[in-house]
Amino acid sequence: MYHRRRIQLELLEATGLRPKELVRIPYSLNVEHIEGARLEIPTYKREEARFRVIPLERSVAMRLELFMSLHRQNLIKRLLKYELISSESEIDDVIYLNPETGKSVKQSAAYMDFRRLSKRANIETKTCQSMFRHRFITNMVKLHLVSFMDKSPLKNSHNFNDKDYETILKKVATFTDHKDPKSLNEYIDLAWEELDVFEYAYEVKNLHNRFNAISKLVSDARAQIKELNCSEADLEPIIENLNAIEEESNLLVDK
Repeated sequence: MYHRRRIQLELLEATGLRPKELVRIPYSLNVEHIEGARLEIPTYKREEARFRVIPLERSVAMRLELFMSLHRQNLIKRLLKYELISSESEIDDVIYLNPETGKSVKQSAAYMDFRRLSKRANIETKTCQSMFRHRFITNMVKLHLVSFMDKSPLKNSHNFNDKDYETILKKVATFTDHKDPKSLNEYIDLAWEELDVFEYAYEVKNLHNRFNAISKLVSDARAQIKELNCSEADLEPIIENLNAIEEESNLLVDK
């Protein structure tokens, strides 16, 4: 149960899948996919049966492969040992299994797992599994915006056009399986807002590093001055000025 709950968070964060899709991820189809750091996910948003294959980070793929090959198999062995099932043929062909029957886990049970995790983490604000999907989509849009600007340096938030956004959202939709990429429009503003915040954070960090550098330079200068053959009376005004500079830079760093 511990590993099942843990892998739930991994998959929600890494794939942006819908909660309904989480408990229906096939096992046998993914045995080979996972070796190539990919995951085949069913789509249950539309009426027709669909599957999409999305890439995974190698670290996530390794943990999922371990879950499938070790923890899932240990559960099956336990069910057989205690005669809760008579043969492996009774096991549903999904990654997520009910620990008492070997059948697929109900969506409500997966949600309760998530609620238990949230409670154990002392998260008091309202949470849901779908928040991971929103975060995944926002991050995907951000990555594509940054990539777009890297390839076209003159592009920025003020001169992107509808065609640019359409290209980006179509790419994102291949991962999320949205039928209409335009339904992702709301994530564009969210992505730009976060990119602006990060840009400000980078500027603050850069400023912080520069003040730290000033403090180190002042310290070095003070040490060099003390080695000069000058009277303390002559050096005192210079030392006081250096101390003032260092103190000011430290105050700004602390802020």
